[in-house]
Amino acid sequence: MIKNIILLTKISTRNFLQNLNLLDRKTKRINKKSMYVWLLIVVILAITFVSNEILNMLEDYGQMSIFLNILFTIAIIIMFMQTIIASMNILYFSKDLEYFLPMPIKAEELLLSKVNTIINILYGTELLFMLIPLLLYGISTTASLSYYIYVLLALILLPIFPVLLITIITFLIMKFIKKIKNKNKF
Repeated sequence: MIKNIILLTKISTRNFLQNLNLLDRKTKRINKKSMYVWLLIVVILAITFVSNEILNMLEDYGQMSIFLNILFTIAIIIMFMQTIIASMNILYFSKDLEYFLPMPIKAEELLLSKVNTIINILYGTELLFMLIPLLLYGISTTASLSYYIYVLLALILLPIFPVLLITIITFLIMKFIKKIKNKNKF
């Protein structure tokens, strides 16, 4: 069962990433023509610049610990919004569901693989929005090794709660939608 879940997770995650067109399919390198690649570069540069400026400003006031509160609050808000969008698209409107349904796959395996796919997407969001600011904070405060271990644990555990909460709410909403006669108006 676990082997099937891991395999289905890989397939679902790969399907999602192929839709973003980050890698060129022929050369297996970064697709420099993709709008998403350039958007990622701009976002990474902007986050680095803004984080550095905020850290410098907070250092002047002696309030650098506020930075972690701000960063994690913003990250959690972004994760909740992204999970709402991703859960509907991946759990119900994904094109790979058409291929999985005729196969001898248990519903639990398919559900867990889709939830794992959403968690993988949130890990990517964490890497994009949180890794550089947390490293900058650690460098600017000359943090010990324990800080980096706690950061790693926080980054691993942080996306699990939003995914579980939003997935349960999505299931309840979809159960409610099944009972409505005119779904298009809903």
